[in-house]
This record gives sequence, structure tokens and C-alpha cells, in this order.
Amino acid sequence: MAGGTLMIAGRMEIVIVGCGRWLYGDDLAGLAAAEALLGMRLPDVRIYASESPAADIALYATDARILIVIDAARASEDLPAGFWRRVNYREIKDRLNEARSPSAHTLSVTTALTLADRLGCLPPDVWIYAIGAVSTEAGAKMSKAVARAVQEVTEAVRRDVIVWHRKHAELSHA
Repeated sequence: MAGGTLMIAGRMEIVIVGCGRWLYGDDLAGLAAAEALLGMRLPDVRIYASESPAADIALYATDARILIVIDAARASEDLPAGFWRRVNYREIKDRLNEARSPSAHTLSVTTALTLADRLGCLPPDVWIYAIGAVSTEAGAKMSKAVARAVQEVTEAVRRDVIVWHRKHAELSHA
């Protein structure tokens, strides 16, 4: 670029994507968590609520240092309704791709992460907070158990973001 300055932005931000559908009961858990996190005004964090994660995640994750995805998942023995867990995408991605789920929504999150990974859009750290869903029927309200889990996940994400910032601030000053 003759006579100009070329600035290349580094991966400076944490990106949080809450996934779900607003009118489908517990499926709105990720969206509700994103909305709650937005009110916390976390530094260097971009927060999105997505009803179309397959189309959005690769775009949102570009230039992120860490991607956090929050989503409802079909309740199972491993993830009972109203419970949640955080998993590292890099550690479970092969199992996610092998899983056969009848939920088109779950497949779109998995598809989105796989596509973004293949396109080189995912940062090194990708955390998924999965919340066990009770009911995802059209017109249903979020269950009390999942609403409680959303509050717990929101607080866990807030704490994890603060810890991540501290860790990386120490590394950048070392």
C-alpha cells in the first residue's frame, strides 16, 4: 500500500454466541444467556444472539481470540434437563461430528462449528456451554429448571471470561 499505513487487527476479543429459537421453550436458553451477558458489560467481549448459527458462527468468530457458544441440548443421561456443562470443542469435535441427532438445531450448531473450523475462522479456544433442555415445542415457555441453568451458565461464563482475561494479560506481560 503506497504512502499509507496497513493495520492488521489482532485477535483481541472474546466472542459469545447464544444460540436458539425465541418461541420454542427451552431452546431459547442460549439466547436468554446472551441477553443476560449483554447487560453485564464485560470488557473486550462481543455478544451475539443467533437463531441461525449455521449461517452466523463463522462470521462472528472471525478475528476472535476465543469463541464461547451457549446452546440448549436435548436432555440425556449425560446432560439431564436443567443441568449444564462446559466442553472444549477441540476435545470433542470428532464425537460431535459422529453424533446423529434428530434435532436440526443441534446439527446446525455442530455444522457451523465444523464449517468455521474448516474455513480457519475458529480461534484456538472454543468453549461450548450446553444446557439440558426439557421442552423445545413451539409456543412453550422456558422451564424453571432451564431458567435456573441459564442463570448459572451466565454467571459461569462471566467468571470464565474474567479468568481468561487475567491469564492472557499475565502472558502478554511476561
